[in-house]
Amino acid sequence: MNKVVSLALLLIGLLLTSVLPSAVAETWTEPVQINSFIVQSETHFQVWTTPSYNPEGCSDNNGYDITSSDTTWITALYLQMESARDEGKMLSFLLDGCGSKPKVKSLKTN
Repeated sequence: MNKVVSLALLLIGLLLTSVLPSAVAETWTEPVQINSFIVQSETHFQVWTTPSYNPEGCSDNNGYDITSSDTTWITALYLQMESARDEGKMLSFLLDGCGSKPKVKSLKTN
């Protein structure tokens, strides 16, 4: 009986470790105002907002990282953020894990 209980607990543990990270990994922020952003390279830029959200407890919660090897995608996000900032619109970010800062997977205009 103890082997059955141990096996059941092991399976539950494996299931939780495979499900919980993905449940936390992608989180939409509340709408935020773009304060500033800086281009680090053609595949990486950082953005600072008010307020700032850090649901995954990344080590640096001052802003967000946007990185991708797809320069077309990253350029489109940059232009969307620039337009939202210039027009005073709010954005929400889909966060997906940490670099040093929370990583942005996608964004939407609110």
